[in-house]
Amino acid sequence: MKRQYSTGQLGLVCPLYVPGLDRTGRFMVNPAQRFGAQFGRYRFLVLDLQEGLPATLDLPAPEQRDEFIAGSARLPAISLAGPPEAMKLAVSSGGTVVLAKVPAPTAFDSAMLTSLIRTVDVDHERAVTVDADGQGLRLWDLASRRQLAALKPSAQLAKLYPQFSPDGKRLLTVTADGLGVLVWDVKPPEGGGPALAEARRITPPAPPGIDPAHEDARTGRTPAWVNTWFDGDDHAVVSAVSYVSRWDLRTGAPAGAVYRPPLQEHLALSEAASAVFTVPRPGHRQAAVRTDGEKILLWDFEKGQPAETVNAPGGPIRQMSFDPAGRLLTVVTTDGQLETLDMDQKPGKDGNRTWKSLAYRGVQWLNGFPEASTLSTAGTMNSFTFWDVARGTEKYHFTPGYGATGDWSTDGTRLAWADGSTVDVLPLDPEAWRRRACGLAARVLTGPETRLLPPGSRSDACAGLRK
Repeated sequence: MKRQYSTGQLGLVCPLYVPGLDRTGRFMVNPAQRFGAQFGRYRFLVLDLQEGLPATLDLPAPEQRDEFIAGSARLPAISLAGPPEAMKLAVSSGGTVVLAKVPAPTAFDSAMLTSLIRTVDVDHERAVTVDADGQGLRLWDLASRRQLAALKPSAQLAKLYPQFSPDGKRLLTVTADGLGVLVWDVKPPEGGGPALAEARRITPPAPPGIDPAHEDARTGRTPAWVNTWFDGDDHAVVSAVSYVSRWDLRTGAPAGAVYRPPLQEHLALSEAASAVFTVPRPGHRQAAVRTDGEKILLWDFEKGQPAETVNAPGGPIRQMSFDPAGRLLTVVTTDGQLETLDMDQKPGKDGNRTWKSLAYRGVQWLNGFPEASTLSTAGTMNSFTFWDVARGTEKYHFTPGYGATGDWSTDGTRLAWADGSTVDVLPLDPEAWRRRACGLAARVLTGPETRLLPPGSRSDACAGLRK
């Protein structure tokens, strides 16, 4: 056996079916149906048997409903035609026939698909992937899909997403044992020297007797994993098993006092190690720390003490994020509430500030701030929503895919989206997408098409463009 893949390694959550081979026997196409008709598309696995390179190909599904609940699950009929360099795929299901070109998988496609851990930097047109075994780190050029560097790190890497610095010149990775953070230098092709080089290792402090990579045998608690954040281009904040530290990446030296929970007993330390996490406050040399008591503590690294303590808005906090100016603190709770707090707001008579609610349920994750006044969130149904934070209203939303990785451009106008083996750069302009859809339709929307529109927008979306 030359090479073996599993559906888990390829990011396919549904089983594979009987494959189809082209007439040369080199290419195999397999309808994995990762999403099926429920999400309006089929996913196919394309495997170059000669080179051992897999990729994915997404095509529209005939209908948008849950075929398993409706009892209409059926395998699409597929047919391959043409030579390997110009092969086409015909898919027939439910009276619909789709014809598409089958591109030959490349090394870039295979790395995006099989690594599972990949990070995109849309501003500098870079992508980095961690090999499935954690023993390799690869840097790619998004424009040419060319591999710029492939290195073996000094320690096995964790299955955590690497972080690019805002200027794209540094990269942070976490070691598999949770005991170290590797700092990498990234150089542009025209800069000379290696495109990627391991510069130094940071060893963040941690409480004694607690292994960040394993469950605590005495308490059964699983420590929160090591999280890294850039605080500007030259500094990083590391949260490791309840300790929060700030580092100068130019020298690898600590840059300020470490936050340590004021606890002594092992049981309390173990609970804190599984609950405490942080997010840096841009431009203030501070970090918001969610303590194990569901309070938010604002830690000042220069003074080595809390600047203030903020009451949580209600419910356990899942994630936190600051806007680029470090003024607005946004949190999402485990029950899906989305709340914001103006840190420049004067406290009331009770000494507390007032949280502002953007959503009461349905929010799963914070994507961050694509621009100063716009917040992006991911919902429980995998929709991306963009919020006007100042007005407290929704700007627009869309559903991009499942299990993907993305990155916003600094100006908030583009989204690089890695899904399966594909990486696309999408313009974040709803009017441009509306014009494109209406131009393709070139007619009034039909009844079924209108019913597919989000609730509250059951009108002719193209009417204004025809005036």
